[in-house]
Amino acid sequence: EGALTDAFGSTDNRLLRGDIGWCSNFVEVDLGFGLWQDGGALVFGDGTESGDKAMLLAVPLAADATLRLDIWKEQPVVPYGRAGLDSWLWNESWQCEYDTGGGDSVTAGTFGWHWAGGLAILLDGIDLSASSRLETVAGVNDTYLVAEYRQSYALGDKDEILDFTSTDLTVGLKFDY
Repeated sequence: EGALTDAFGSTDNRLLRGDIGWCSNFVEVDLGFGLWQDGGALVFGDGTESGDKAMLLAVPLAADATLRLDIWKEQPVVPYGRAGLDSWLWNESWQCEYDTGGGDSVTAGTFGWHWAGGLAILLDGIDLSASSRLETVAGVNDTYLVAEYRQSYALGDKDEILDFTSTDLTVGLKFDY
């Protein structure tokens, strides 16, 4: 976490993520995938920035199980909790401005796990005719606005891995077919 924060900062880190899976009223099983990219400056051992630039591209993959409290039909708010395993595939490349050798890159992966909790707010009641058309045209039974708190942990010796441990707040849409 320290090395990533030193080079790329700790704010304004946006991750594009999607999940696909199977769900019932009480259980959901998902596979997740995402994309994250950021640029920054290389950092010397003493913490000062060099003039050289780095780019980090990460593809987070996840498999998780979710417990949902979707008790009655058209329930307006569905609370849920989830846990799962993560794999962050990543590539870091750097360009040395003053080195005639140019730069280099390294590709590897980091394994970990996560837990999350959130609320899914049913949007179907806002516009019943749009909801009905969406079900007829695309087969979408329910549409939710989802807000989630997620805590991710990297596995392994923190001195030997690229540590993607994080706390995330996400907002998105969920379509149940």
